[in-house]
Amino acid sequence: GILRLKRNIAAMIAMGVQDIHEIDGIGNATMVHYDINPMNVAITFGGIPKLNDFNVAEFIQWDNVKNTRTHFVGRLKEPWWRAPEEMQEHSLLDEKVDIYSLGNILYYILTGSGPRGAQTKERFDKVRKNVGNGEPPNIPSKYKDSTNPIIKAFIVAIGHCYIVDPKERSSARDIASE
Repeated sequence: GILRLKRNIAAMIAMGVQDIHEIDGIGNATMVHYDINPMNVAITFGGIPKLNDFNVAEFIQWDNVKNTRTHFVGRLKEPWWRAPEEMQEHSLLDEKVDIYSLGNILYYILTGSGPRGAQTKERFDKVRKNVGNGEPPNIPSKYKDSTNPIIKAFIVAIGHCYIVDPKERSSARDIASE
């Protein structure tokens, strides 16, 4: 039924995010889409979702001098589909912003609604504050309290995406396998 279709689409999107995060083939995050939202997912005639619009993508590289990977400074501050760390000034970002946004996509696929409600000018500051404070979107009780295994899997995956500390947030590979 429709829930299986939603689950399959969600899993394919998570696998797409996994593919861009692991483009080097050895599991190191090398690319960040940085703008994952429903407008940037196209569904082919065959029903396959494809991430598109990579115009703000960032590349993560290895810094041999510091023996660590590089990060990037956020520049997109509208809160509707973003991670908490993106609301902080001058924060150094990595692929985990895509994971939080993937949670928003899963929320949208499951509920049919945007996770932060109406995108209005009047709500901008309040939503930005909520996102910055790490407040996850409210999941309606009809989903939260469901005993359906597919809905329960969505809720678990969304929760793993919405972990506030990016270091603790799941990988796209983990989300795709849930």
